[in-house]
Amino acid sequence: MEHGRKTKPRYLGPYEVARRTKGGSYILKELDGHIRRQGCAAFRLLPYITRADTDILRMLARREAEENSDDDDDDYFDDKDDDAFQ
Repeated sequence: MEHGRKTKPRYLGPYEVARRTKGGSYILKELDGHIRRQGCAAFRLLPYITRADTDILRMLARREAEENSDDDDDDYFDDKDDDAFQ
């Protein structure tokens, strides 16, 4: 019985970026140093951040807090709801 893609791993890696090609794809290498032959497009790569990398984690937390504080949509919908029921 074949399950298709449901049982396949969602992500592969981790890899290190060996270099970027002229076309914009990335040549990746395994952590043991073996280089993959096929290039990988930038949109397929996900950053790997260790917990020991606290500077990056703090920057991401600040960015997330700023994005959440910019949401004024709640006030917009609250005002509209009040007017509809009067």
